[in-house]
Amino acid sequence: MPVTAHAQITRVLEKVHNRVYHTDDAALVKELADVLGRPTLARLTNTPDLKTVTRWSLGRNRPSADRLERLRHAAMVYYALIDFGLTPTNAEQWFRGANPILDFAMPVDVLREGRYADVLSAVKNHASE
Repeated sequence: MPVTAHAQITRVLEKVHNRVYHTDDAALVKELADVLGRPTLARLTNTPDLKTVTRWSLGRNRPSADRLERLRHAAMVYYALIDFGLTPTNAEQWFRGANPILDFAMPVDVLREGRYADVLSAVKNHASE
């Protein structure tokens, strides 16, 4: 990967990291629920009840620390994909599509397993194409 492309990817990732970690948890969940859908967030966090995701997005309940980290990682991935030129619809589909970089697993499932670095590699691969 050329140095300028690597620097651009690093800048985008720093920007989305700052955005995610400076956003209120409920607001972050609400935005993710709007763009990725409650079923995808429930799958990501291994939450059987969609109403739980709604309660998180309204600030009535708070996700556990491990679930919140998965949500934050998903948000960073989503925002990075948008910054790299995907439409919101394409970014949402990217989460649920079989990804060859991830051995044809869905990124949402790989994130659920805690393999953020693997998903980040898939994002970087997309950005460098």
